[in-house]
Order: sequence, then structure tokens, then C-alpha cells
Amino acid sequence: MKEIETIKSKIVELEAKNEELSAELEELSKAIESSVEDLLLGKVDEKTIDKAKEFYEAKTAELKKNEEYIQRAKAVRKKLAVEKFVPFAKENRKKRTKQVQDKYEEQAEVVLQAKKAFLQELAKLGQIKREVGSVNSEYNQTLKDMGEQPSVYGVAINEKPVFSPEGWTHEQDCLGVQELVQQRVYAGIVPQWAADDSK
Repeated sequence: MKEIETIKSKIVELEAKNEELSAELEELSKAIESSVEDLLLGKVDEKTIDKAKEFYEAKTAELKKNEEYIQRAKAVRKKLAVEKFVPFAKENRKKRTKQVQDKYEEQAEVVLQAKKAFLQELAKLGQIKREVGSVNSEYNQTLKDMGEQPSVYGVAINEKPVFSPEGWTHEQDCLGVQELVQQRVYAGIVPQWAADDSK
């Protein structure tokens, strides 16, 4: 990047010279104008005015040449930027993208393991729920043993739905997570009930 910095400082130098030359030319132009009046009044001769005009033309040529240098320097700066900076920027983007990808893969694995653990825990919960069937069966068997009519309906436990049917249950009270909620969370819209309390 040293070459780019060198050409940048050269452009600054050339532009400063441009301003200086422009200021000099403006002063010379005024001086030549007043010299014509002095010539008419006999205060100066034509040789003095001719020298001033020659000096003005030389400064004009120098300004033009300086402006060309500025344009060339800017072209060189652009070329260097393309040759040096663009490949560097591409390499930097590639490196940083890989870092992001690695972080993503690592977190995706955490999410997948959490999903696996969640399903295993959900299966345990379902197994516990089914235990009420055994309780009801035992109750009915006891009634039969006593010569009583068994209960047609068993007693159900108060369980949480996996998904909210037609939105009757709040999402935070369901065991599962609906697709739309998952998509919103993935896009960065985390519902308040699921916000990380540690932050």
C-alpha cells in the first residue's frame, strides 16, 4: 500500500502547486492589465509588458503541464488501487467470510444438538403423559375386582399442547415452536418470552 500512499501525497503536492500557479496567473493578469495603462501613460515601455506576457504564457504552460500530471497521477492511483487494493479487499472478504461461515457452522451444530436434545426430552414428556393410561387402567381393574362398572372415560392430566391449535394457547405455553416463529427468530425477531435473560 506504500505506492498508493506515495501517489496520494504526490497528487496533494501537485494540487497545491496548481492553486499556487492559478493565484500567480491571476496576479500576473491584473499586473499586465495595469501595465497597459502605465504604457499609455508612459510609465513603462513595451519590452517590460512583453516580458510580463512571456512570463504569463510560461506560467500558463506550467499550469497546463501540472494539470496533466494531476490527471496522470490520478490514473496511476486508480490503476494501483485496482492492482493492489482490490485483490487485497477480495482476499480480506474471503478470509472474513470463512470466519463467519465457521462461526455459523459451530452455532448451527449447537442448534442441531439442542433440537436433538429437545426431541429426546419431548419424547420423555410424552412417555410421562402416557402413564395416566396405566393409572386409569389400574383404577378400572380395581372397580372390576370389586364388581363395579369400570369408568368409560379415564381422567386426563392437564397437559400443554405441542402446537397451539388455531392460536388458542399462547406460543410461549406450547411445547413446540411453529414454523413462522422459527423463521422470524432466524431473521432476528426474537419474541419477548424467548429473549435471552442473561443479556
